[in-house]
Amino acid sequence: MAADLTDESLRSALEFAVAIAAVGVKLRPPMPVPSGFKPYLRFQKLPSAALTTLRAAVEGDAMFLHRLSVVATPELVDDVGMLWLTRPDGWHAAAVAAAKNRVAAADEAGELRREQKRRKAAEAVAARSRVESAALADQLEAERAGRATVVADARQLKSELGAARAHIRQLERSIEKLTKALNAAAMAAHEPASKARKSATAEPTPSARTRHHRKPIAVPGGLPGNSEAVGEHMLRFPGVTVLVDGYNVAKLGWKTLSLEQQRTKCIDAAENIARRWGTAIHVVFDGTSVVGAVSAKRRLIRVSYSPEGVIADDVLRAEVAAIDLARPVVVVTNDQAVVKDVRAAGANVVSSDTFLALARR
Repeated sequence: MAADLTDESLRSALEFAVAIAAVGVKLRPPMPVPSGFKPYLRFQKLPSAALTTLRAAVEGDAMFLHRLSVVATPELVDDVGMLWLTRPDGWHAAAVAAAKNRVAAADEAGELRREQKRRKAAEAVAARSRVESAALADQLEAERAGRATVVADARQLKSELGAARAHIRQLERSIEKLTKALNAAAMAAHEPASKARKSATAEPTPSARTRHHRKPIAVPGGLPGNSEAVGEHMLRFPGVTVLVDGYNVAKLGWKTLSLEQQRTKCIDAAENIARRWGTAIHVVFDGTSVVGAVSAKRRLIRVSYSPEGVIADDVLRAEVAAIDLARPVVVVTNDQAVVKDVRAAGANVVSSDTFLALARR
C-alpha cells in the first residue's frame, strides 16, 4: 500500500468497487467479493473510516482488482482512481501528482453526476442479470410445453389402447360363437356315422334295443372311492377305452417345462400305462397349429389334436358320445365341467393326479 497516496484520494474508486460488489453478489451464481465488503454493500457514500479497510481488501484480492480494472471508465472513476485500478507503468507517481493537483473542494454538481453514472453502471449489471433470468424463464416454459406434449401423447395412447381392447373382446366373442358352431357341426357329423354303423350291423338283440345309455364300470366292494386302487381297476378294465385330457395332465405333472416337453412327458406316461396293462389310450391336446403338434406315430397309444377353433374338452365329449355304448370309457381329467358332462354320458372318471401316480410307479 502506498503511504503517500491517501485513502480519501481513492474514494471514487472504492465507492465504484462497492457498487460493483453489491450487484455481483446478487448474480446467480454470485460473484466472489473480497472479505470485509459485505458490511458496506448498502452504502451509497462510504464513511471515511471505512476507506482504509476497503482499500486493503481490494489490494489484497488480485482477481477482484483485475475485474474492476476491466470495467472501470473515466466517466465512473476519477483520474486518481483509474490509475490505482488499472496500474499502468509509472502509475503511482502519476496518481500522487494528480491527487496533489486536485482542487481541495470537490465540485458538488460534478460529484453528483459521477454518483449517477456509478448508479447507472450498477443498474446495467442488474439489467444483464434480468436478461439471464428471462432466458431461464423461457427455458422453463419450453420444458413445461414439452411435458404437456408428453401428457397429451400418453392420453392418446391410452385411448387407442382402450379401443384395441374393445376390438379384442369383440374378436373373442366372434371366436366363441364360431367354436360353438363348429362343435355343433362335429356332433351332427357323429350322429349320421352312428346311424350308418347301426344299419350295417345285424338286428340287435332285445337287450341291446333297450340300452339307451352307457353303463359305467362298477367299483368292487372294499376299494376306497377315489384311491389309486380304483384308478388302476378302471384303467385295466377289459375292453376299456381311456381318453386323456392331455394338457390337464401335462401341466399338472410337468409345469416347469415347455409345452412341447410337457406333451412328450404326458405321452410317455400314457405309453407306460399302455405297455404295462395293454390299455387302449387316446390322448387329446388342444390345437393342431402348436409347435411340435405333428410327430411320428406312437406304437402303443393314439395321440390327436383338436381342430382349429375347437378345444380339446369338446373333442373329449364328442369322443365319449361317438364310442359304442357297449364299450366302457374312462376319461382322465381334473376339469370339473368335463367330469360332469362325461359322467352324465355314462363314462367313468380318473383324476389327473391318480393317472400321474399310476404312470410313475
